[in-house]
Amino acid sequence: AKLTLRVTQLEKGGKAQSEPASAPSKEDKKAKEEDDDDFDLFGSDEEEEEEEEKEERKARLAQYAAKKAKKPGVIAKSNIILDVKPWDDETDLKAMEAAVRSITCDGLLWG
Repeated sequence: AKLTLRVTQLEKGGKAQSEPASAPSKEDKKAKEEDDDDFDLFGSDEEEEEEEEKEERKARLAQYAAKKAKKPGVIAKSNIILDVKPWDDETDLKAMEAAVRSITCDGLLWG
């Protein structure tokens, strides 16, 4: 019998406890509201930066932008290693080197 009463109370959205919960007093409500006002999780929008902080931030941003403008752009480079082996020990290595260095391509520099 108790179990069916609990199930019906839960289905109706009521509490499973047989005792009714006591209502919070007015003092508790006031104390809770005061606590909520004191604690600001994400900071307040009402507080604004001082003029000095704004000027300092602008100066730092200007310095950073000037520093970035002076930096040269990134030069993309790739190293390509060719492992060239002769067919046999009688192959002319000087002629092979000349043949390999004769390869030309846009941006290719032999080092």
